[in-house]
Amino acid sequence: MKTNQSNTKRRIIESAISLFYEKGYEHVTIREIAKAVGIRGSSIYNHFNSKENILEEILNSHKQRLAATYNNEKIKTRVNQLLKGRDLNVILTELLKIALLGLQDPLLLKVLKILSVEQLKINMVREYFYNYYLLKARAVFKEIFDIMLNNNVITYTDTEFLAHEFHSFIIYKFYEHYMLLQNYSINNTAITTNFKKHISFFVNSIT
Repeated sequence: MKTNQSNTKRRIIESAISLFYEKGYEHVTIREIAKAVGIRGSSIYNHFNSKENILEEILNSHKQRLAATYNNEKIKTRVNQLLKGRDLNVILTELLKIALLGLQDPLLLKVLKILSVEQLKINMVREYFYNYYLLKARAVFKEIFDIMLNNNVITYTDTEFLAHEFHSFIIYKFYEHYMLLQNYSINNTAITTNFKKHISFFVNSIT
C-alpha cells in the first residue's frame, strides 16, 4: 500500500512539473494535475493539501537532486587532483563542466525554468532560487578558489569576488540561451566558444 502511495505521489510531482513548465504555476489547476496522473481530483488531497504544497515538495525533491549532482566533497577531491598539474585553464574548465552538469539533466532543467519564471511572483520560489542557485553555488565556487589560493595556483586574494564573477557568467548564459533564445545545448558551438573565452579571460586576470 505504501509503495502504491509513494508511486502516486511521485507521479503527481512529475506531472505537476511538466504542467508548471508548460503553462506556468498559476495557470495549472489541481484537477489538471489529477487528470495527467490518471486519478480523481479529490484523490490528490490524500497526498497533498494544496497546489502550493505540491510546489513545496517539488522544491524539496529538487534540493535533493541538486545535492546529488553537486557533491561538494567530490568536487573538492576532483579539484585537488587537478591541482597537481597546476594548470589553471584545466582546473577552471573542469569546474565549468561540473557547474553545467545540472543543465544536462532534463528534470533539473525543467524545474530551473519554472523557478526562473515563478521567482518573480512567488516568494517561496524566489527565496529558494536565491539561496540555492546563487548563494550556495557561489559558496562552493569560493571554496574552490580558496583551495587554489592556498596552493599558490592563483594570486588574486578576493576569492569571494572571483566566485561571484565566475558564476555570474554561467547564470547570464543560461538566461540568454535557455530562457530567451531557447537554443541552450551543452554542444552549442556559440556557448562553448564563449565559455572558453571566459576561462581564458579569467586565467589572464587572476594569475
